[in-house]
Amino acid sequence: MSLCFIKQKAFMAKTNHRITPTEIPYTRWTVRLSMACMLNSLIGNSKLMQSNLWPKLEAFLQKKWCQDIYVRFRKQLYVSAGFLEEFSKEVRVMLEMTIEFEDKTWNFDFNINTRGRGVARKNIAPEEDSEFRQAIYSGKAKITIELIFGEIKQTHPTETKFPLQPSQSAIFARKLLEKQIQSDVQLVSQNGEMFPCHKSFLAGQSSRFHQLFEKRPEKKFWKFDMTEEGLSAFLKYIYYADIEEPKKNLKIGMELLKIGREYNITSLEKCMMDLMLEVPASTLTVEIALELFCFTRKEKEFEDLRKKVIKLMKWNSVKVSESRRLRRIVGRNDDDAIKELDSIGLYK
Repeated sequence: MSLCFIKQKAFMAKTNHRITPTEIPYTRWTVRLSMACMLNSLIGNSKLMQSNLWPKLEAFLQKKWCQDIYVRFRKQLYVSAGFLEEFSKEVRVMLEMTIEFEDKTWNFDFNINTRGRGVARKNIAPEEDSEFRQAIYSGKAKITIELIFGEIKQTHPTETKFPLQPSQSAIFARKLLEKQIQSDVQLVSQNGEMFPCHKSFLAGQSSRFHQLFEKRPEKKFWKFDMTEEGLSAFLKYIYYADIEEPKKNLKIGMELLKIGREYNITSLEKCMMDLMLEVPASTLTVEIALELFCFTRKEKEFEDLRKKVIKLMKWNSVKVSESRRLRRIVGRNDDDAIKELDSIGLYK
């Protein structure tokens, strides 16, 4: 059972000098627990959600302040994460750390136990000492930390005190979004409305977001050609798979369909396609039908939806041909789409 604390976060270590001049200086840095990464990895982890460990994790997630992991290096790498000691009473706990710098990667795993007070250590090979120091001082090294829970240590089976469904993780994700807890990026709608959210949730769902955040880590505001309602519905889907808004308003569903395709969010794209197929044809407006026609025109996988849209437009051929928004919807330079509409008698 695994939880991701930090995913590829850049850091810079600092030298700490002892009071006594004869003592060797040591290098230290602090990693702040990413609650967003933790919650994102909890979603769908039914085994962990239904284990006896969950009540403690639930209490931990509800704490107001984050916990820190302290790392220091002299001749050995020391990790101090005292808050994990409580979990180690119930299960075997391992903390896996990866440090990446240029083309070099260091992997470490630390066993956390009740007697170690959350402190563990690893040796660095003497021949790598200089290169490792260069990496952690550079400010360009990236760290990934993952918490691994092993088998339950209890010798006899017991029932979970607070049996919870896997959807509890969605409840926490919703709270994280609505309360803007530890948000680190803001998405901006067409009208300038800002939505604080978390890079880890967006990057976890979309490879495109992951690449953008890697390329521009300093950028805090990202503008989208979406309505305020559409962007809000998008984040609700990303965090806790909510699709109530697009069900009520197919224009929002169309926005989500487009962003799902543009940002490689396959699950969202499929979900919106299924929604468009399920709704009665009478609920699709001419404008939405035209947009769907353009969207599905070159994709064989959307053939069923395309047939439904064409059928609907034929029923409303007069409205389609008279639509003032036709050129804008189809695209001023999309002559192929215009020709296809003309060939089936839907453009004059």
